[in-house]
Amino acid sequence: MWRSSFEALALGVGEVGLLDEELYHLARGAGRLRLRIGQALHRLGGGFHELGFSTLGAYALERCCRSGRWAAESRALARRLESLPQLGEALETGSVGWSMVELLARHATPQTEAALLQVARGKTVQAMRIALSPNEPLDDDELTRTLSLTVPVEEAWALEATRMMVEHMDGKSAAGHCLEALLAEGTLSLLELLDPTDDEVTVQMEAQDSAWRAEMKRLQHQHADAELHSRPAVAARPIAGEAPEVDDLPSSIEALDARIRHYSAELASRDLFFGRVAQRLLALRGWQVLGFHSEAHYARERLGMSRAALRSKLSLARRSQGLDHLVDALQQGRVGFEAAQLLARIATADTERAWVERAERRTFKHLREEVQAVELATRLGVQTDRSPPSEEHIEQMQALERSILSGELLSNVACDFAPYPDGSDEAYGRSDQCDATDEVDAHPNRRPSEETPAVQISGSSRGKVTLRIRVPGDVLLHYRQLEQVHSRKLPGTSFIQFLCASFWRTWVPTLGVSDRWEAIYRRDRYRCTSPVCHQRNVTLHHVQYRAVDGTDDPDNLTSPCPFCHLQGEHGGRLKILPPGSDPTWVLGRRPIMRVHRRERTLLA
Repeated sequence: MWRSSFEALALGVGEVGLLDEELYHLARGAGRLRLRIGQALHRLGGGFHELGFSTLGAYALERCCRSGRWAAESRALARRLESLPQLGEALETGSVGWSMVELLARHATPQTEAALLQVARGKTVQAMRIALSPNEPLDDDELTRTLSLTVPVEEAWALEATRMMVEHMDGKSAAGHCLEALLAEGTLSLLELLDPTDDEVTVQMEAQDSAWRAEMKRLQHQHADAELHSRPAVAARPIAGEAPEVDDLPSSIEALDARIRHYSAELASRDLFFGRVAQRLLALRGWQVLGFHSEAHYARERLGMSRAALRSKLSLARRSQGLDHLVDALQQGRVGFEAAQLLARIATADTERAWVERAERRTFKHLREEVQAVELATRLGVQTDRSPPSEEHIEQMQALERSILSGELLSNVACDFAPYPDGSDEAYGRSDQCDATDEVDAHPNRRPSEETPAVQISGSSRGKVTLRIRVPGDVLLHYRQLEQVHSRKLPGTSFIQFLCASFWRTWVPTLGVSDRWEAIYRRDRYRCTSPVCHQRNVTLHHVQYRAVDGTDDPDNLTSPCPFCHLQGEHGGRLKILPPGSDPTWVLGRRPIMRVHRRERTLLA
C-alpha cells in the first residue's frame, strides 16, 4: 500500500496534507515494526553471545544494521511495555507515537500508566518531559551546534590522529567527543599559564557557563510553551500503520535472529521511502503550513521521533538520489540501513555498484573502516578517487593507525606542535630540535615492528581543510572561551596546535607500553581481531593452544577481546582458525558466518 501511495505522489500530487497523511501513516507503522524488533531482541536476551557477538551493539550493527543505542532503546521499551499493557495498546493502535510512549514508559507503573496517558493526551512530548523530569535536558539534538574550522592540512591530520587516540582509549569515535577530550587537556594547560593569584578568567568563564545554561533552559521552556499553545491543523484520529501483527515469537536463537533480520530489512526499506516523502514535505516547509512550531515539534508530535532520527532518514534519501543500484540493494535487503548510510556518503554514480558489491562481502566493521579510509584520504587531499580501497590502500591506512596508537608517530612530530610560543618542547621534557623524520625512542619498552613501514604526516603548507564538527552547545561555548584565553596568553600561535600538543603531552607517553606482547597488539591495531567486535580491551590468544604444543610464534598469536577469547573461542561460541596473524573466524555455536581475511560468507 505504501509503495503504491508513493507512485501516486510521484505523479505530481504534492499537497502538504497528502504528504503529511502519508508520513503519519508510515511513522505509526514504523513504530510498531520497531517494537516488533525490540520484542524479538528482548526474547533473544543474551542469545547474541551464542551467535558469536561480544555485545548487543556488535550484534545490532551486523545483523540489524542499526546502532547499538537504537537496539538497546528498542529492547528496553519492549521489556517495559510487558508490564504496561495500556501504553503498549496506545502504541499499537497509533493513538500515541513512539516518542511519547518511550517517555511515559520510563516513569509509569502498572498503577499510574492510565493517569499518565490521560495527562499526556493534552500535552506535547516536551511539556511532559518538563513535568516528569524538570532538570533533564529536553532535547540534546536541539542543543547541538556546528563548529566550522578551516585549518592547514597538517592540523587536520593532527586532529585525526588525536581522534584515533581518543577512540583507542575509550571506544568513542565521534569528532565531538574528541573535541571535548582536547578541551579538557587544553584547559589544564592554559591554567598552568595563568597567574595563580588572578582568578578573573575562571570566574568569567563560570559566569558565562551559568548564563548560557540559564538561557538554554529559558529557551527550552519557551519552545515547549509555544508548542503546547500551537494548534496544528492535522487530523488527530489514531492510525495504527502497517506492521506485522503480534504473534508468537520463535524460541530458538537462530529463528529469532532470522526474524530480527527480516524485520530490520523491512524497516530499512520503509525508512528510505519515508525519507523521500519527508524530503518533499520539508521542501514545502510543510510543518509550518500545518501549524507546528518547528521541524523538531512536527517530528516529535506528529511522527513520534526525534529531529535527529528524521534527519537521518532525510540524509539517506537525499544522498541516495541517483544511486539506483544502492537503492535497489537496500530495498532487496542486500545492504542494511547503517551500511546504506555509509555508502551514500562516499559512492558516486560511477562507483556505487563497486561499493554495493564490496558491502555484500564485508562485515559492517570492515565496511566502515574502508569507507572511513577513503573519506579521510579524499578530505585531506591525498587522493580524489572515491572507489573502494585496494588492499594496498587499506594496509597504508592501517600502518598509519599503528604508528599513531603505538605513540611512535606522535613522539616524532610532537616538536612541530609544541604548546609554547617559543617553539620549545617543554611539554615533552625535551629541548633538542626534531622534525617528523627523527628517530626517537620515547618508550624503551616498546617493541617496534620491522614489518610496518614508516608513516609521515604531510601536506602542502598552503593547503587548507574545512572541518565541520557537531558538538553540544556548552562544548562550543567552552571552545570559544579557551580560544580567547589562548589568543591573549599565546598570541600568534595556533589554538588547534596547542590543543593537540596539550593532549599528546599527557597521553602519548602512555601509548605502546603494555607487556611482552606489545608487538602483537600493535600488529593487530590494539583492537579485537574479531571481524564483528568493536572492543578495544584486548588480550592474547594462542590459536593452536599451548596445551597442544602451540608456540609463541607471532603467526600463532592473535588479539581478541576477553569475551571473544574466553567465552567465544574457549566457550565454543566461535572459532579462530590459523594463522594468528591473519585468522579465519567462524561465528556462532551453530555457525552463521565465516570471515576469511576481509571476505564475509553468510552461513545462516
